[in-house]
Amino acid sequence: MQSKMAWYIIRTAQHKERFVEKQASAFVDDIYVPLLRTKRPHFGKLINSTAPLFPRYLFGRFNLATAYYKLRCTPGVISLVCASEEPCELDASVVQEIKRREINGLIVLNEPKLQPRQRVNILEGPFHGVEAVFERYLSNAERVVVLLNCVGAGNLKAILRSHAVAPAVPGGIFDSCGIRISASAS
Repeated sequence: MQSKMAWYIIRTAQHKERFVEKQASAFVDDIYVPLLRTKRPHFGKLINSTAPLFPRYLFGRFNLATAYYKLRCTPGVISLVCASEEPCELDASVVQEIKRREINGLIVLNEPKLQPRQRVNILEGPFHGVEAVFERYLSNAERVVVLLNCVGAGNLKAILRSHAVAPAVPGGIFDSCGIRISASAS
């Protein structure tokens, strides 16, 4: 086994990232669980929540020769990410780039903004799996209006939570008949 300090990816049991972080910090030189502010449903409402950016994974910088077996025996640890049975070293620049995106301990991701007439897929609710055309955000930007083209009923409008839709064709802008107008959203 190698005897130098390097970054490795640690795979944990489900929802055990922070537990493993606390346990392993006793013998791992640097351990990092990137966290993300998310919204999740709770009794029919969206609430703010903090969750790992990479569920079931965290990063550790340690000497493999001295920490490997302690880490493998740590409750909640499943394994290290390996290639051909050898733990893979992670380039330090990857961890640095993730940390660079942190503000007040949370990773900030730029959410793609939807453009009017952009084709979207509905991800949840009674219209799950239906393709629609984005019309506009409502005042609080957590709800959106989409147009549904229903056979025999013309265009119907539906109001959905903004996290319930995703671009169907990245950057594609379509008219209400589904004809591509532009390949980019800018």
